[in-house]
Amino acid sequence: MKKYFFIGPDDREWGIAHSYEINAKRDCCLPGVSCNVCNNTWATTGVIYPSISCESLTNIRSSLTPFPISTEIMIDLINMIHNITEDKKLVLLPGTDFGQLHGIAKGEMGDFTWVNPWTPLVRSSVFDLFLQRGLDLIGVEAKLRFNKYIEMSFVEIEARPVVKLHPLCLEASISARCFACGHQTIKTPEKIIIDRNTINDNMPIMRIYDLPTYIVVNEQMASLIYECKFSNVILKEICIEE
Repeated sequence: MKKYFFIGPDDREWGIAHSYEINAKRDCCLPGVSCNVCNNTWATTGVIYPSISCESLTNIRSSLTPFPISTEIMIDLINMIHNITEDKKLVLLPGTDFGQLHGIAKGEMGDFTWVNPWTPLVRSSVFDLFLQRGLDLIGVEAKLRFNKYIEMSFVEIEARPVVKLHPLCLEASISARCFACGHQTIKTPEKIIIDRNTINDNMPIMRIYDLPTYIVVNEQMASLIYECKFSNVILKEICIEE
């Protein structure tokens, strides 16, 4: 039976012994939505597509701001992005981020480094190794500026929100979904269980659709991380149910 693992920064060991800071941003995102049906104004954190450049969204870029918009305008924007990307299955939620990271960084960087716990970067050499070992990953170089004496190159790994929580997790943790805007409150369950039927075996790294700040990697990627003893990364096996 295949195993899957949560992945995140090693705050307990690497984070205590090494200090680093990344201050970076992207140039465009889907706005939040203000719904006149459920009366919620909301956006999602953790749905990120660095491989979809802001330049490719030029025709609608003026609409991609953090300010809340109506449900009707949101639906139109999502349809436009689906048409531009030619990917109708692309998960697009209010707050979705697009484009390359750019900003400044300082401190002691590991093999992995993290803008936040849900945005993984790896050294370019590590990313190349992943590809050489057969991992089908999407990566985009992060434009990070270090001081004039330091040269480092990092790649942001794209993780798409495809895997879902098992219904056992959702029974006591979920509110009704708004039929208009899709708003739904999901509390992080004490024990996260993944629905095996939603796992894409062709993706080495995925986000949980219901909790997109949680990132899952498959056994092949986890094994390579363990084998190479990469720094500033921890793995925790997760429970999978049919």
